[in-house]
Amino acid sequence: MPKQKSQARLCCAGRLKERPIRHSQRLSWPSILTVAKMVVSGFIPLAQWAAIFLPTLYVGIAAQDSVHIVNAIKTNTPPKVLAKQWLEVYRQGPFWVIPVVLLSIASNALLALNAPNPNHRILYGLSAILMWSIPLTTIFIFEPGVNGACKIKAAQVLTDEGLKFPDKGSSSLPIPGKHSASPATRAWAERREVGMESVAGSWARQNVGRVGIALVAAGISGFASLGRRSF
Repeated sequence: MPKQKSQARLCCAGRLKERPIRHSQRLSWPSILTVAKMVVSGFIPLAQWAAIFLPTLYVGIAAQDSVHIVNAIKTNTPPKVLAKQWLEVYRQGPFWVIPVVLLSIASNALLALNAPNPNHRILYGLSAILMWSIPLTTIFIFEPGVNGACKIKAAQVLTDEGLKFPDKGSSSLPIPGKHSASPATRAWAERREVGMESVAGSWARQNVGRVGIALVAAGISGFASLGRRSF
């Protein structure tokens, strides 16, 4: 009898110990999801700010680049100096454009996924698509076009300083930092009557298009956030 009582007590104690463990296991996943939602919701105001500020930052820097080149052309800057100024703008681009664009896309994507209103999701998604179109425009339009032309003309103007751009080789895609002009663009850029000011001016004018894309993206995201009233 004493042995049976002791065994019964041990069984009861074991059951009491098991209950809180099962209860905690049952609540673990919901609690993790709750914490995750709280963390994400904490990033929403920051994402709203970034989705407006970063495209606006792109607008300011890119517009300044165009103005800088246009002013150099208007003041009859020597071709060598103009070529160096354009090269400086071109080479600095990847260091700030890539993080600005990627963070803008990520911010709008986060807002779209967590927007309570379907209309807001569409607006945030559209803003993300517009920002994504900027690097696509650069690779598939600018590199075979004005970027390629400017690199050809800059290499001609700065030949005595040893400036050379390697060929892109067998790659079917234009590669920044290498010769990327299409055959038609190359034929235009290599004409004698086409100077550095012509190709640089064309670049400055077309760059305004990318500025406009970023400006629209910032406006759309800002409109969605104001409608959401989460500031």
